[in-house]
Amino acid sequence: MRNQTERTLLGANQSNLLDEMKNYYKRISKVLGNGAAFLIVYAFADDAKGMSNAEQLAVLDEFSIWARSNL
Repeated sequence: MRNQTERTLLGANQSNLLDEMKNYYKRISKVLGNGAAFLIVYAFADDAKGMSNAEQLAVLDEFSIWARSNL
């Protein structure tokens, strides 16, 4: 249900970025641990091209909520 809500609130580019962030987080966290993976993925996504600051913040907020629930 949460994933459906994300799709409604976020645009297509934002949803794609969020999916990429989740996938990278899952892969990186296996090697570096949850904290380091979170910081790396968060930092790279903060530099997303083609999005306004508000769009980036919406994605970063959703990712933060998702990551906290998966720790």
